[in-house]
Amino acid sequence: MIIMNRPAVGNQARRGAAGGVAESGHGARRRQTKNVRPPSDFVPRQQVSDAQWRGVQPYLMSRAGDKGRKPKNLRRTFEGIRWIFRTGAPWRDLPGYFGKWNSVYKAFKRMCDRGAFMLMFMSLAKELDFKIVMVDGSFVKVHQHAVGARRGERDRDESRTAQAIGKTKGGLNTNLLALADKNGRLVRFSLLPGNAFEAHHLGRLLEGLPVSEIDELLGDKAYDTNAVREMLAEMGIEVTIPSKANRKVPIPHDRYSYKGRHLIENLFVDIKHFRGISTRYHKLAETFCAGLHLVTWFMRTRGRKARRSEYLDAR
Repeated sequence: MIIMNRPAVGNQARRGAAGGVAESGHGARRRQTKNVRPPSDFVPRQQVSDAQWRGVQPYLMSRAGDKGRKPKNLRRTFEGIRWIFRTGAPWRDLPGYFGKWNSVYKAFKRMCDRGAFMLMFMSLAKELDFKIVMVDGSFVKVHQHAVGARRGERDRDESRTAQAIGKTKGGLNTNLLALADKNGRLVRFSLLPGNAFEAHHLGRLLEGLPVSEIDELLGDKAYDTNAVREMLAEMGIEVTIPSKANRKVPIPHDRYSYKGRHLIENLFVDIKHFRGISTRYHKLAETFCAGLHLVTWFMRTRGRKARRSEYLDAR
């Protein structure tokens, strides 16, 4: 027989408090409210430093002709945008510390429209080392709330493709195709539907880059195609890609240098610490891209040393 709501008496009450059982009396009430923070005292766990804010503020300032009301506190508005991507929470659940959720969202959309987050990301280009680059893709699970963008004249499948959403064996996914430099820093990325073949989009990812500075490209077996190898050979880029199991004549590669490809895997791990990136909740590809630009900027400017690989340091 299970006895419900049986009061604890004497030593049982003290043992119950240690084990997580509710305790009666004024002592229990004090213990329950001791560490409770009032809603007005909310402070985010991570904040943008003063140095980061001085660097990013010029990109976020309103421009002449911008529609909409200017944020009362631009820094807190920016903190709220970063908080959304850090936690993956819905915009309506944004804490009041950052201001009204709708005002913060509209400010985010205006910043997206004028390319503020893209400019933030591009400002990091001077730190990149193009001598060795790495390419890889990573799936981002598409949440059910990310489906349903306005189709216009498109049908359902065309709309999903336009928003970089594709159906795979694991459900709806977005493929994040990324290019990283010698130290594992993000150079460029592209959003593809989950069912797209990565190797077909490598050429577009390399467009506009200083190809003459690139000596070597590291990739996994997904890029072992004759078309990719011929394209990189025409560019004068050495290829370090292992051969697929079904290739009749395997092509040798530098196994020691290939071990340095773990840096781009580490990059995906770091990016997906932000839950708004590890799972896609945004319907539009452009807003999800803006989040990736913001997250990359935050990680690169927070003062941590860049990752390095002993397999590539001597190159």
